Amino acid sequence: MLVQLSKFLFWFPLCIAVLAFFYFFKLTKRTFLVFLAACPVIYFITKIMAYYFYDSLRVFVYYEIGLLISVIFFISVLYYFYKKR
Repeated sequence: MLVQLSKFLFWFPLCIAVLAFFYFFKLTKRTFLVFLAACPVIYFITKIMAYYFYDSLRVFVYYEIGLLISVIFFISVLYYFYKKR
């Protein structure tokens, strides 16, 4: 029960944030590329949220390394667009 509640508490604000993002910002090439760069971050966060203690620790480390690399990629994309502006 608490696991489902914590997943809901994660997904509900995330869905609202994505909807607000598309509502308040014009869908240009730049915003679309930022959204695409954020997709791996969202993917690895969902994988970590779906991880259970009886799963392999190796898989969890793989997800954490993937999250770290995708966050670095996302920050570099934001930095590139900031410098380009």
